[in-house]
Amino acid sequence: MQLIVTTVLALLGAASAAPARNIQARDGITITFYPEANFGGEPTVVSDVVSNQCQQVPEGVTVGSVKVASGGLCRLTYSAPTCTLHGDVFVFPDTPAEDLTGETVTSFLCQTCTEC
Repeated sequence: MQLIVTTVLALLGAASAAPARNIQARDGITITFYPEANFGGEPTVVSDVVSNQCQQVPEGVTVGSVKVASGGLCRLTYSAPTCTLHGDVFVFPDTPAEDLTGETVTSFLCQTCTEC
C-alpha cells in the first residue's frame, strides 16, 4: 500500500512540474468568415479562438458575412484598425452577420458564452 501511495505522489509531482504544452488557454470558440453576403463563397474557419483577446482578421480574408459557433459570441470591428470597446457588430450563434459587404472588418474579439 505504501508503495502505491509513494508511486502516485511521485507521478503527481512529475506531472505538475512538467511544462505546459499550451502557452495560452484556448476556449474552443470557432468563427467562420464568408467572402460574400448570406454566407456565400468558400469560408475561412478560425478555430480555437482565445477568449477576450483582440485578433486581426486573417490576412487576405474578405469578409462578406460571419457566423460564430454555439458557445461563443464575437464583436467585429470595422470602424477602427483594431478592436474597440464596443465593437461595431455583435455576432451570436443565432444572430449571424449576414451582410457586411462594403465594410472592411479589421478585427474581432470573441468571448465564451454559456447561454449561446
